[in-house]
Amino acid sequence: NYDNHKYHSWVAAPYTEDGINIYSPVHNEWYGKFVDPKCTNESQLYQWVNSLTYVSSSNSGATYTYPIDYKLWTHPVHWDPNTFTCTQQNPTSYGAYHPSNIIKSPTDNYYYAMYQSSPDPTNYTKDGTCLMRTSNITSGASAWEVWTGSGWDSSVTAVCQPVTTQMLPQSLTFNTYLNSYIMLSNKWDSSGASTGVYYSLSKDLFNWSAPVKILNQDPTIPNTPYYPSLLDPQDTSRNFEKTGQEAYIYYTKSDPTGGLDRDMLRQKIRFLPAAIPPQPIDSFWSMEEASWNGTVGEVIDSSGNTNHATATCIGAVCSV
Repeated sequence: NYDNHKYHSWVAAPYTEDGINIYSPVHNEWYGKFVDPKCTNESQLYQWVNSLTYVSSSNSGATYTYPIDYKLWTHPVHWDPNTFTCTQQNPTSYGAYHPSNIIKSPTDNYYYAMYQSSPDPTNYTKDGTCLMRTSNITSGASAWEVWTGSGWDSSVTAVCQPVTTQMLPQSLTFNTYLNSYIMLSNKWDSSGASTGVYYSLSKDLFNWSAPVKILNQDPTIPNTPYYPSLLDPQDTSRNFEKTGQEAYIYYTKSDPTGGLDRDMLRQKIRFLPAAIPPQPIDSFWSMEEASWNGTVGEVIDSSGNTNHATATCIGAVCSV
């Protein structure tokens, strides 16, 4: 049942404030073969529709249950056997995937997480990393809202505006040494040259730096590294929401033959001063205009942030 959104489910991002009550987005997979006979013998990777649901636990994670309000994000476009394909040459995969861990912002007290959006054949959704938030983590799925580019939308089929198209959100923390949010992501290609773990930085969760490779693929260990997380053993927050100059990348190694036989590895890293991003320039007024007369916005901001100013002149001396 596509509309049930309870088929292949993974508890993806547990978050707790007391160690007893836990809340988590869930990565939920569904496959075209359930309604499309031509997909019966094809790989699930080629006929994959993904949604996000929500679960909770009241016994420290021993068991999880779905609340009545459990649908976090679902795709309104159902599988169409007449037009959708499911072969290796022409796969179909769309929806909302891989929710990151949850972090709480110290500035607005919202809980934030990210997920990967993949466009459907009708282009209802966009490709990239999306941002979602809630002000009350205990209130169920409908309390979460998605960034649309012009505001926040709490509808279950909200169309997000990606904040980056270069990263797959798999780990999200605030790095106290870099004074920035840091996201970790897998990247890979068929040759292996670009395969590895990358990081990207942001001051506000909306604007992200270009990805930088931080961990190469080990040529002696096939199918690595997958599902990276950046964790700092020195972090005192209950949910490991912060990292510092030194931390560990935890990741998985898959069995070369495929399947779900996976091992966990970790690699210690240390950020150097060169990794600290420069402070952004909010405004830059070169004051190269020929003249000013007090008109609002007449002094052009060259930083690209459109913070144009108004000149105040006393005699031949002008300032903003």
